[in-house]
Amino acid sequence: MSNLFSIGTSALLANQRALSVTSNNIANVNTDGYSRQGVDFEPRHVPGQIMEQGVSVGEITRFADPFANTRLVQSSAEHAALETGATLTRRLDAVLSEEQTGLAGPLRQFLDSIDGLAADPSSVEARVEVLGDAEALAQRFTQIQGQFDNLNSELNARVSGSVSQINDLSAAIARLNDEIARSNSVSPPNALLDERDRLVSQLAEQIDVNTAVQNDGSVNVFVGSGQALVVGNTVSQLSVAPGATPADPARVLLGGGDISGQVAGGELGGIFGFREDVMQPAQLEIRALAQAVSSTVNDAQAAGTDFNGNPGQPLFQIGSSGAGLSVLITDPQALAAAGPQAPAGSGDNSNALALSEALRAPVLGQNNLQEANLSLVGRVGTQARSLEAAERAQAAVVSQQQFLRDQVSGVNLDEEAANLLRYQQSYQAAAQIIATANAMFESLLAAAR
Repeated sequence: MSNLFSIGTSALLANQRALSVTSNNIANVNTDGYSRQGVDFEPRHVPGQIMEQGVSVGEITRFADPFANTRLVQSSAEHAALETGATLTRRLDAVLSEEQTGLAGPLRQFLDSIDGLAADPSSVEARVEVLGDAEALAQRFTQIQGQFDNLNSELNARVSGSVSQINDLSAAIARLNDEIARSNSVSPPNALLDERDRLVSQLAEQIDVNTAVQNDGSVNVFVGSGQALVVGNTVSQLSVAPGATPADPARVLLGGGDISGQVAGGELGGIFGFREDVMQPAQLEIRALAQAVSSTVNDAQAAGTDFNGNPGQPLFQIGSSGAGLSVLITDPQALAAAGPQAPAGSGDNSNALALSEALRAPVLGQNNLQEANLSLVGRVGTQARSLEAAERAQAAVVSQQQFLRDQVSGVNLDEEAANLLRYQQSYQAAAQIIATANAMFESLLAAAR
């Protein structure tokens, strides 16, 4: 009789545990990173007894595919880098290509005003127009350089913010490693494992990582070309090395070594990729354009005579940082439209014609000024479209990897509802076993009276 009570009680407890696990799955159906759990039933054996003595819960199984999780983490890191790069490149493309912010309009107007001066070198209005358009062009170069400086300062702030998040996440992963290693000796710490996987996924959104699970259940995390970020419960902190000025690019250090060039994934990788592949080349081309405008015009000024009969003076000056322009001449009569040694008040336009030709001649490789600007705008626009297409494709890869992960680890409400009904019926049946045993026991007592 006691065996019957024992069997019924074990069945009640086992199915109660199964109902709890199933209910927990249902409750966490929308919890990010949750891996569904299942109950392993085992026949209960009492030493010295030939027959089994009911049922027991062996282990709460966590359904997780480490390879699927790794692929999801890696694809998420790549997507974060592409998304960051695409967003930043679109912003730069807008600065360079739009009429209100780009060089095309002011450059075209300046060239047209030089043509107007060549057509009527004695016209005060034509000379004033040249100075006005020169000032507008110089301001636009300076504004664009300011946009580059502001963008680079923003990138430096984002690098610092990302490094701070990486250090916080790494410390949290190390703490979980310690808890998991201590808990593994008692029972699998499923909730802790889910939490650690979630933190690793968040870390991959900041920087590309590789992981290696150790025998005690802890996970080592590596970044860059294999530098250890987390080993067991030990963390190596990242640090930021600022540039000489706020506009200079910041670098990321690990253990005193610069790993900026080794980071390819996550938001940090997207920032470094944009900075190296898009922003810095574009900034160099803008500086080359500014210097080409300045040198071409100033050389022409030096070769000619102004309206007062004096040798021409420089019109433009390059900023101290090698970018940005300023206009040095305020007197319209100081524009050297005439050829060398022309008398004061001369209607000679030979130098203005030469300047017009020089401004439309190849000055940067095979391109003139307008062609060089169009080439820059086209290249950045192409990079923006390419990154957007790659980001969309990688988003589809992430969705596919998430689907594959969820096939193993995701909670299916229909399946859990069926399990809930099944375990409930088993629980009721176990209760019936105890009720039957109790009725039999009462019958025996009644017969003994």
